Amino acid sequence: MSSTQVKPSDLHKQCIKIVSKYVESHDVLQFVLVNEEKGVFSLKNTKVPIVMDGHPLFYLLKVKNSKSLYIHISVTLQGRSVKASLTSNHEFKGISIQFFQGTGNLFCRAEWDVKKRKGKLEHPQPHWHWGGYSTIEEKSDFNAFTNSDLNNKTFTDEISDATQKLPAVDFKELHYAMAAKWFSREKNTSVEDFDLQHLYKWMELCIGNVIDQYNYQVNKGGFASSFSW
Repeated sequence: MSSTQVKPSDLHKQCIKIVSKYVESHDVLQFVLVNEEKGVFSLKNTKVPIVMDGHPLFYLLKVKNSKSLYIHISVTLQGRSVKASLTSNHEFKGISIQFFQGTGNLFCRAEWDVKKRKGKLEHPQPHWHWGGYSTIEEKSDFNAFTNSDLNNKTFTDEISDATQKLPAVDFKELHYAMAAKWFSREKNTSVEDFDLQHLYKWMELCIGNVIDQYNYQVNKGGFASSFSW
């Protein structure tokens, strides 16, 4: 496996270069330390910061040429000490790219973690997390339909009983493989070897593709691909 040692200053600079292509006011982007204990750095627009609803340290960046699309970028690094210089080597622990519709509705997250956990499930790397949206409206519509149109108490009771028997699963926390090795039988692994250049290319294409998919859904045929920006 490639070395996970990186210089934060170099990593930050390259990430800013990639992200600046896609967001507004990119000339004032800067990584700021938001969790000293865990070594989490978040990318922030320092002149006009935007935050997730109700979370003052969860910084969002507005995607240009898009309607209400925002992204959140965070990098986790582990230094030799909490005061280690950003020009010295740190251990890369992971990166998270989160996509929001508006400033409060998370709809997907792309992550690449480098973790060594013996005896625990080896999550695919990199991977997706999908979901995070509310299903309250769906449930309300379903209940209204069954009560007014079916008027079948036994049927709804059976549905309720079946639902209560389901195991508790937080589907938005499932790790969906997006690495090339997830279908490889040779190594029997879904974990891609960490490499800085691979990380940068993955990051650029990941952001660009989600932006294009989102813009297509909003504008259908009348949208300009982010790869032409």
